Amino acid sequence: MALFSFIERWNLSPREQRLVRAFVVVAIAFVAKNVAQVRYVRTDRKGGAEVQSHWVATVEFRYVSQPAGEEARGVNPLGFQVTNYRNDPEAVVEITKP
Repeated sequence: MALFSFIERWNLSPREQRLVRAFVVVAIAFVAKNVAQVRYVRTDRKGGAEVQSHWVATVEFRYVSQPAGEEARGVNPLGFQVTNYRNDPEAVVEITKP
């Protein structure tokens, strides 16, 4: 079951086909104060091909006491800020679907 998912769409050059990249967060673990590891699956679709890869992001974060501006408070009312992050592929075999 996915905790969170979203899709990015890119139009590549006219000779290339459209790339659709979907992300599904499958686990979040808090490993230290203000540090989380986020495991997610990235699926790239281009033409008829689909490639899945497994990733882990280590995210350092903080909460600021007051988000900047009225519009920012509507999007991020808790003042959550990522201060540093790193993405690494997990040691999982990639699955390719034709």
